[in-house]
Amino acid sequence: MSALALQTSHWIRSRTWDSFWLLSGFWIPTLLLFVPIDGIKPLTIVVTLLFWMGHRISSLYLGFCVGEYREVVQARRHYFLSFPLFLLCLLAGFLLVPESVIPLSLLHRFVLLAFFDYFLSLYHFSVQHYGVLSVYRGRLPHGQRDPALLRWDWWVCIGVSGIFSVAMDYLNGEFDAYEIFKNAPLLSESAMNALRLGLTAVVVVAWLLMLRKYVQRQQGVARILYLSTLCYLTVVSFYLEPLLYFFAVQAQHWFVSLGLTTHMASNSQFEPRKQSHRPWYRPWAWINARAFGPLLVLVLLSIGLTPLLEADYFIVHRFDTETLTVQGILVHLQDSAWIYVLGGLAMFSSFLHYIYDRGVFRLSDPLTRKVALPLLMPPGQR
Repeated sequence: MSALALQTSHWIRSRTWDSFWLLSGFWIPTLLLFVPIDGIKPLTIVVTLLFWMGHRISSLYLGFCVGEYREVVQARRHYFLSFPLFLLCLLAGFLLVPESVIPLSLLHRFVLLAFFDYFLSLYHFSVQHYGVLSVYRGRLPHGQRDPALLRWDWWVCIGVSGIFSVAMDYLNGEFDAYEIFKNAPLLSESAMNALRLGLTAVVVVAWLLMLRKYVQRQQGVARILYLSTLCYLTVVSFYLEPLLYFFAVQAQHWFVSLGLTTHMASNSQFEPRKQSHRPWYRPWAWINARAFGPLLVLVLLSIGLTPLLEADYFIVHRFDTETLTVQGILVHLQDSAWIYVLGGLAMFSSFLHYIYDRGVFRLSDPLTRKVALPLLMPPGQR
């Protein structure tokens, strides 16, 4: 490929790579539509085991295992180190303080935290969508600033991963695990079908309007396709089984997160040999230089951590073993205080993920932008 072609590429890495990882909003919901019903649960278990916890620690991997980010972490130690430690103490205090101070049982405190985490996760998904659209916008050789278009981008992202997700999860009864919504009145099947059709029409109209704006303002094929994945994912999700609705949104989020992390880590050119006082980065520089090295590490960590850090989900669902991805360690610990220790650490890992994701991808910060943008470039363009 010529240097000019590389310079004008609208893709983050390549057409094929982007199609699998970043445009997974096309093929994930389509796959869920056509997989036989008896194959759905094994598929969701495998995908969750391989990618869930891996995506959760992916931003920590960038922060501590990619040498270029050491400067960002050192400059913002209060954000990356002190703030998470303070949050851990705050979380421990909330869970351990006696009921005479906070009149809630330990179970209800976990339910409250899970409910809070649910809304944070939807906002987090929206921010990720907006960020990917911004990275694709950065590939354009012209007109990178358009306040009106940026507002449209944001509302599409918050609609896809926020407004529609909350509405469909509530109406499908997914909030029943949270006691304040127990026995919430649900719509009849005919009313749900009418609602799906109505929401489909809203999404399709918004999709067509955005496509028109993107084409008129020459936003590039890759950016148009990513926007289309969000709308397509939303429409198809309306017609998936209730338990698969949120899984489709989550799986797309995991693939995008892991795809970006492995791409950025593999782009690292940090040479620890030149800095003898940085021995920590030597093995990571070797791993990052290997094909699929960072991804393999994250997948192995995901397999190891999932059986432990799904403890919060296990607690919130009142120790229902059917909700577990791996029925092993947590089942034996459910009558022990350790289940609540692991549940608290699981909650903390979720909040830590939000903090670090914002930290390593905060392109409005000049130092972070200086580090992240070269790592986001296609191979050979640094």
